[in-house]
Amino acid sequence: MANKKFSEFTQRTGTINTNDFFVGYNGSDNIRYPSSLLTTRLNVEHYTFDHSSNNASNNYAIPISQVTEGNSQYTNQFWHYQVVPFDGYIDKIIIKSLTTHDDCTATQTRFLITKNGTLQHTTGFNNHGASSGASATFDLSSSDTSFLAGDVILIQFNTNGLWHHTNVAVAFYYET
Repeated sequence: MANKKFSEFTQRTGTINTNDFFVGYNGSDNIRYPSSLLTTRLNVEHYTFDHSSNNASNNYAIPISQVTEGNSQYTNQFWHYQVVPFDGYIDKIIIKSLTTHDDCTATQTRFLITKNGTLQHTTGFNNHGASSGASATFDLSSSDTSFLAGDVILIQFNTNGLWHHTNVAVAFYYET
């Protein structure tokens, strides 16, 4: 049986230092975890580009350092890849049309994640509207898109229309 209620613990409102612990309750035992076990980082990267031509059989690389995506024949170009600094996985991808000029015409989109040159995961197609402000969200997990520090990641999409003036947000969950 636990010997102290959580409500009786000293409350802190400042930052946590390396000597602090988090506590939990496991049926009949209080458990203390060092704060170092709970260190994680969530980093969201944004990529903006104009997807102004489309072939539904092509996969288009999300541009890391350009404003135009690359189709299947250009995916071996270094500027479409990124190196991840920590172990982790891709947690979420959101693609959104950001313009009222040249509306999105795509109604189905999926993402493909390649790690170290090998296709790791392909999402299902997300059905979405085709208009200004159209968006599609993809929730992923560590079993879909895990990577180790130093791995090289390529993120591509495949769609049935255009994503004019688009932003893609990719949430990288790092376990440090």
